[in-house]
Amino acid sequence: MVEHEVNASNEEKEWKDIKVKLATTSIQGKVILDVGGDKFSTSVETLTREKNTFFTALFSKQWQLERDPDDESIFIDRDGKLFNYILAYLRTNKLSSDILNNDSLRELLLTEAEYFHLHGLISILTNICFPNETLLRPKHKMKLNEFYSKTNQRWELIY
Repeated sequence: MVEHEVNASNEEKEWKDIKVKLATTSIQGKVILDVGGDKFSTSVETLTREKNTFFTALFSKQWQLERDPDDESIFIDRDGKLFNYILAYLRTNKLSSDILNNDSLRELLLTEAEYFHLHGLISILTNICFPNETLLRPKHKMKLNEFYSKTNQRWELIY
């Protein structure tokens, strides 16, 4: 337990150090991304909300940035239409139920989330226990696990 707390403390310190580095870089405020030909305006803060991602590496000067001379946008060779969902997630930390109920879109987004190292999004996309559920809730799943002495059983909803 003590080792876990030390690791958590070290990770938190590392994250604070990265945030300080990000704050002192010349890349602050508004940023324009050109993702597969689609332009997106957002902030460095939005893109770096999660730690240890593609974006924290990008904006901590670990990589050489190539900017478009016309609009200073940063090119990322990924699907712009899918990035729309990625950016919405980064802004809200949520996904709509329409996305979660669409298996093919979920798979495509999972590929993008893995590319961008968005661990929170990966978790949301892979831990769908009860898609389209109407009867059981997460608390019911916990009760079933307790009753049957199971841990992390993925119950199928039959109705």
